[in-house]
Amino acid sequence: MLRTGILSKKLAARGHSVTWWSSSFDHTHKTHYSDKTDSIITDNGCRIILLHGMSYSKNISIRRIVNHYQVAKAFERLACQDRKPDIIFCSYPTIELSLAAVNYGQHNKVPVIIDIRDLWPDIFLDAFPTYFRCIGKHLLKPYMQMSRRIFQTCSAITAVSEGYLEWGVSRAGRNKQQNDTVYALGYERIHVDLAFGDNIRSAFTQMGIDESRIICWFVGTFGRTYDLEPIIEAARMLDKTGCSDIQFVLSGDGENNRRWRQLAEGLSNVVFTGWINSQELAYLLSIADIGLMAYAKGAPQGFPNKIFEYLSAGIPIISSLQGETASFISVHECGMTYEPGNSNSFLHILEKMLNVDYRGIGNNGRFIFDERYSANVIYDQLVDYLENIGNVQS
Repeated sequence: MLRTGILSKKLAARGHSVTWWSSSFDHTHKTHYSDKTDSIITDNGCRIILLHGMSYSKNISIRRIVNHYQVAKAFERLACQDRKPDIIFCSYPTIELSLAAVNYGQHNKVPVIIDIRDLWPDIFLDAFPTYFRCIGKHLLKPYMQMSRRIFQTCSAITAVSEGYLEWGVSRAGRNKQQNDTVYALGYERIHVDLAFGDNIRSAFTQMGIDESRIICWFVGTFGRTYDLEPIIEAARMLDKTGCSDIQFVLSGDGENNRRWRQLAEGLSNVVFTGWINSQELAYLLSIADIGLMAYAKGAPQGFPNKIFEYLSAGIPIISSLQGETASFISVHECGMTYEPGNSNSFLHILEKMLNVDYRGIGNNGRFIFDERYSANVIYDQLVDYLENIGNVQS
């Protein structure tokens, strides 16, 4: 939603007519924006069509599969009644809606750009125990076939990272072409509204957040691909040694919320904030000293948006992601990487970070963000790209 929202605003600002097709169901908070398929007009003139599908409470569930099927079918039904677009820019996943988009594009001779945000259905194999992977591959075979058709049929592929782009090109069974390219997620820097700043500070102080301490902050979904246990275990180790100048602030909610809160019971150096809104997020970005990217071993994320949230505020990063993220952090000297699932490794890296000029490391990140990864830079380039594709294809 963040990427598409920024892109929609940029396109509208250039004078383009924008229709944003999306699900009526909020995947993060598991609530509906609307209880039926609906259409709204934003302040900047974008039209959003909310495609209705059933609710679901678990990310891996039959109800979620049905939801994706219903949303895709709603698009198929309504798109043919709508004005034909000049170009379609489609987020992948979901697989079902992406397939509906390329089928529409092929039938109506409309170029379709598939933008890879996640590696579906491959990541769902991680939900199967190792000894059931063969069964998992068999169950996912229809989605593998749909995925291949999507990438073989689309006009071009964009992705949020090089690794994701390589995956998509491979799935298409071809070499990388001229219009296959990477546009990182980017981020819009947000600032605290002065009218609410004091209230936000007061609320967080009542929760136990102490700005005089070194704040190590995590923000994200408390889901299967994240792992806060090493962070909490490290907090317990520090608590036992009497170290009181470091505090861990954990923002979010999800399926692991209860377990992680129970694990942290009795620790005065761990604070859970629950879900936070954009102004609360901006405030924590302004006071955090270190940004945590605590992913589980084998997490499928390649180059997540969380990087850019932290970089935008000049916060040094401690991450457990390997591959592209680890390489990025090392090359740009904007953070450090620990071994996923290992509290001792995390604690070692934290101590290493605090023993160097960690604010200077954060400044390195702010510089690379302003130069290459701010929303203005990335999405202006992406609009140029789409305009070029539209002109070439028209």
